[in-house]
Amino acid sequence: MGLFTVNYEAAEQFSSIEDGTYEVFISHVEQSASKGGTDFLDIRLKIREDFQQKFRNNLIFDKIWINKETLQYPEFALQRYAKAVKLPENIEIQTVEQFLNLIKGKNLKVTVKNEQSEYNGKTYDNLNIKKYEQSELPPVAVQASQPVVDDLDLPF
Repeated sequence: MGLFTVNYEAAEQFSSIEDGTYEVFISHVEQSASKGGTDFLDIRLKIREDFQQKFRNNLIFDKIWINKETLQYPEFALQRYAKAVKLPENIEIQTVEQFLNLIKGKNLKVTVKNEQSEYNGKTYDNLNIKKYEQSELPPVAVQASQPVVDDLDLPF
């Protein structure tokens, strides 16, 4: 058996994501802070590998920044995610942690665009999410993880 079989699609797997619409699921969520101390929600969307599309398994990074004056996250940004992942209407969210737990692992569809921004005289390339939509696909099948067994746990 050889080392690997050449597959051009695999070569594109971790290249720069092109403008387009992708089926994703929320793989990671956490509340974090910038070096300057500004709080934000760090939401990582993984492009689904169980659906035929380019850039499968790549990550799209999204941040929801807290409003420094009100010390609240913009409700429209939270509502956008709530609708896209199909949280039940009229459910009352009590905390940021509850919201993050409710959206983690959920699937949605996003449209992204590569854009440039300027900050403190430097130009940055950004992949920005332009549209959040409900996915028509079934939820991502979560594979059961294998239990970790240490050699010291074995009787022989």
